[in-house]
Amino acid sequence: MDIHTRLTEYAVMGWVYRSQASGVSLCWTKKHEYVIVKITTSQDTFENEARFLRKLSRGGKHFVVQLLEEIQAPELNVYCLVFPFLDPYDKWRTLPVKNQNDVKSCFLQLLQVKTHLFFKTQLNLTPKGLCFIHNAGILHSDIKQSNLLLTQLNPPHPVFADFGHSKWLATLDDLIVGTYRYMAPELLYCLVYDVDYDP
Repeated sequence: MDIHTRLTEYAVMGWVYRSQASGVSLCWTKKHEYVIVKITTSQDTFENEARFLRKLSRGGKHFVVQLLEEIQAPELNVYCLVFPFLDPYDKWRTLPVKNQNDVKSCFLQLLQVKTHLFFKTQLNLTPKGLCFIHNAGILHSDIKQSNLLLTQLNPPHPVFADFGHSKWLATLDDLIVGTYRYMAPELLYCLVYDVDYDP
């Protein structure tokens, strides 16, 4: 299947996040299911995240969001990572999304549940997932609520997403990345950067 055909497999229903260089969209496939497509114009960013996700996909389905497909269209300056749409309500899978307001409503509901259960999940499976990531030799570098996705509600089961800022533990440098408000103080003050300070 050529790249243009693969890109037309996904109909954008609305944007979860969008900037000039990247975006995350809710898409409807020809298989009649929702997926999340992360789009970037940076080949380096795409390749970096895809590399980490491929490594973590081996044995990590309980801890890391699964990568369904990688699409590269250098001639269009478009690079996509396709993920399953994780819906712990199990209602948005079949409910038709008609416009951008429906997309916002869907993700607001999911965010409210995540906010309610966030601390419970933090004390439950999140440390196990973080150990799995670190044992694979990877520093996530951007752990925050929006990068923990729930696959089910009862009991809450979080998986890690967004490995765009991740680094190999063996090749850590002094470049600090991530979201400032969620960083450990040690990172903000440019102290030792290692596995203990994965924010």
